[in-house]
Amino acid sequence: MRILPLMQNSYTGVRKAPTFKSIIRDVEDQDGNTINSNTTCFYRKDLDWRGLGDYLMNKYQDKDKVNVYSYGCSDGSEAMSLAILLKEGYGYRSRKFYPIYAKDNDEFILNKIRSSNIKMYFSDIDNVVDYSYNHLGRYFEIFPQRPQDESMIVHPTYELNSKIRYSKANALRDVHKVPSENTVLMIRNIMPYIGTKSQQEEFINNVITKLQKNCVVIIGTDEEQMGIGEKLENSGFVKTKLHHVYETVNK
Repeated sequence: MRILPLMQNSYTGVRKAPTFKSIIRDVEDQDGNTINSNTTCFYRKDLDWRGLGDYLMNKYQDKDKVNVYSYGCSDGSEAMSLAILLKEGYGYRSRKFYPIYAKDNDEFILNKIRSSNIKMYFSDIDNVVDYSYNHLGRYFEIFPQRPQDESMIVHPTYELNSKIRYSKANALRDVHKVPSENTVLMIRNIMPYIGTKSQQEEFINNVITKLQKNCVVIIGTDEEQMGIGEKLENSGFVKTKLHHVYETVNK
């Protein structure tokens, strides 16, 4: 299996070196056939984000600190989505969830996150405006655009960057380091990139073993289709009312 570098996915279908957004990551088998292709965006529609915010605030209302990890963070869209959601929806009470630890094994995309301006398509911008309650400028500096442009160039502000810690990590090995209590683990559409099937099984078994008291696992469509949700339930996790969200019950 081969994981291709992150690439820009334009509206015309032309793929070239990324400026940052929107990106696509392909996985090929040994014969060069694409077996998985995944794009990322702000506030991906398969998750009830506002419902997630209410759920997390209620679940951890009596906790002083909550550990939040996003593995396979890619361009950081989902880590940023969660950071903005919590800040705008719950104000100072959201401080317990920061920083969000966003990790990916691709050093190239991590360097783009740390140093580059972000190319955001209008669908991303609309979503951020919605979930930030029209406070886009609080989280992104907006650069001038031409009338014919299909996207905008923005730069994350200190307000946003201060809430996220990006780092390079191999999820299979790094998951051992996450705290076993009061942890929220986002592993959304990461499984196809873990490696072989046995490595994928090892990873999810490590997650199940590591997360114990008062923990939450948030998966993606890929994981649901691969039966990860069912495996979590069979291992003592409980499926919440939110799609893709599972929790431990004081294992």
